[in-house]
Amino acid sequence: MRTEAISTLMTNDRVLAMFEHSDYLREQAAKYLEQAKKEEDSSAIKELLQLATICEEVANDMDDRRVSG
Repeated sequence: MRTEAISTLMTNDRVLAMFEHSDYLREQAAKYLEQAKKEEDSSAIKELLQLATICEEVANDMDDRRVSG
């Protein structure tokens, strides 16, 4: 019984960590988008938008994996 409780706790901690990490990545994406709005250099804008897209894609992938098990 104790092993089950520990296993459940570890799984819950892992899921919580994934939630927190995907939220962090979405926050970073929002920051990159804000920076891109303020930027004047087109190459910098492109790179910031790419970074935002990558952050969103990774966060979505993490959420998908968490839901599917």
